[in-house]
Amino acid sequence: TTIIGSLYGEYDIVEGLTFRSQLGVDIFYSQIDNILRAYDEGGQFSKADTNVTKIRNNQVQTIFTNSLNFKKTIAEKHNLDITAVYERLDLRFESVLGASTTDISSQIPELLNGVSSSRAEDEILISYLARVNYNYDGKYLFSSSIRRDKSSRFFGDEQEGFFPSASIGWVASKEGFLENHSIISNLKFTGSIGSTGNNKIQRNTFAQALGLTFNYPLNGQLQSGTGPTTAQNLDLTWEKSVKQNYGFELGLVDNKYTFSLDYYNNNNTDVLIDQPTIPSAGVPSGVISTNAAEIEVSGFDITFGYNDWEGDFKWNLWANVTTSDATVLSTGPNDQILRARYDPLDTNISRLAAGEPLNHFYGYVFDGVYSTNQDIIDDLGEDNLIGSDSNAAYLVQQGDARYRDINGDGDITAEDRVIIGDPNPDFIYSLNLRAEYKNFDFSALLVGVQGVDAFNGNIFNLESQENVLNRGTQVLNRWQQPGDITNVPRFRFGRNQNNAVSTRYIEDASYARLRNLDVGYSFKQDKLKGIFNGALTKVRFYVQALNLFTITDYSGLDPEIEPYYNATGIIEGTNIDRGRGPQPTTFLTGLQIEF
Repeated sequence: TTIIGSLYGEYDIVEGLTFRSQLGVDIFYSQIDNILRAYDEGGQFSKADTNVTKIRNNQVQTIFTNSLNFKKTIAEKHNLDITAVYERLDLRFESVLGASTTDISSQIPELLNGVSSSRAEDEILISYLARVNYNYDGKYLFSSSIRRDKSSRFFGDEQEGFFPSASIGWVASKEGFLENHSIISNLKFTGSIGSTGNNKIQRNTFAQALGLTFNYPLNGQLQSGTGPTTAQNLDLTWEKSVKQNYGFELGLVDNKYTFSLDYYNNNNTDVLIDQPTIPSAGVPSGVISTNAAEIEVSGFDITFGYNDWEGDFKWNLWANVTTSDATVLSTGPNDQILRARYDPLDTNISRLAAGEPLNHFYGYVFDGVYSTNQDIIDDLGEDNLIGSDSNAAYLVQQGDARYRDINGDGDITAEDRVIIGDPNPDFIYSLNLRAEYKNFDFSALLVGVQGVDAFNGNIFNLESQENVLNRGTQVLNRWQQPGDITNVPRFRFGRNQNNAVSTRYIEDASYARLRNLDVGYSFKQDKLKGIFNGALTKVRFYVQALNLFTITDYSGLDPEIEPYYNATGIIEGTNIDRGRGPQPTTFLTGLQIEF
């Protein structure tokens, strides 16, 4: 059950000065009851016990916002807009879980014994904002703001963050020397710089949790002991992003031709990253939040438009290309930070390292499969054969995966891992076409991504052969006998080196997709005048197709892969395909009626 709503009131204090107060609520309540009953087959219990689980979750979030806004035009050309805002967010989340197992009866869906647990999370975010917008005669534009946020997710003095910003603009086409220009109808220059903050870490980070985490020998007996279950970082603070944007807009021949070019640069410092705890932290293995990196993302955004709205046939074309260069500048005290675990492989597949692409894939270079034992001896030496008395890290036999010995030490170790893929695209693009002919209308949107790599987890699911579950038809081409030449290793039961993170899983995921195609027909106005006494103004019949086709060489189900988020909502990796189903091709027909 979810309840979302808001209530507001406005009061004009004096001319141009308005006070607004608004209260918003977002409430949900979740009730989960589950029973897994005992049953028997042929007089024998296949499951002798009944399991009952009950979960209750509820969350109440309120946002209270108060603002003062002053607007005034002075001497007809000086336009001033000043805003001051106070906002407070309060959130309370509670969860209770109970579970029991009983052999008394499978007909009682209640907790008779068992275990229970509960947890609660609180959050408060208090924000102040002051903003000034000014323009002179629509030609000279200026805006400036400062924001102060205080978040309970941090500790002590680190709770506060200050985030200023400023922007300027010049509409040159309104100057006297261009105002009546026969060709240039719009020319505008803009520039902005500002900072924002990110506080996405787990709530109640500083509520020290205790549990039975250690065993102590007392009087020769091992006793359970209580200790901390989480690690705290009292120096944790806001992640800050300084964003710059500089560009211009150009319109020619009554804006029949339009063009814009923007350069952007986003520099993120004190980046919030969860890192594994070390044994000396004195807590069970887990993660601790840190401000551990600096990341820069920069590029260009280019847009071109053509508009022709004269005659029976009218149409416009809009095209956009955006480039992006995402680079890690620093990883703080760390040489590298491994991220984005891929659970089936039980390892991290992405990495942050200074001077390298953001969240690049990190692993081994896959060189096929060893066809014979002699290939292993020629490549790594006899000491690496399974069955030898060697202490080599990579013991293999014919039919196993062959990885490149990058450092040339005659063995395959973690030191042979390199950058094996870049999930950041060279550029993204879109093309939007709209057209009208008499009563017919047409629109199409094409989107695409170029020069991007993906980690295709489907390859593990279909080819890993670590157990006797169903696999894909690819395993029919696995190595089966000496001399076989293939890229699919032999069957090898259990977790093994054949499925290590490597270029075997990396594919080019560039694509072009027809996102939307729409064709419609509108009935003429003179045919509608007599219907509902002329109140009916438009009747349009349309046919629409979504995701009509995709052009790609990617072998997975869908090259458009959503980012990988951790539990706190922070992106830890991009273009990691975990086997999500493809976006469907959808056909719609409809009738649009307007009164």
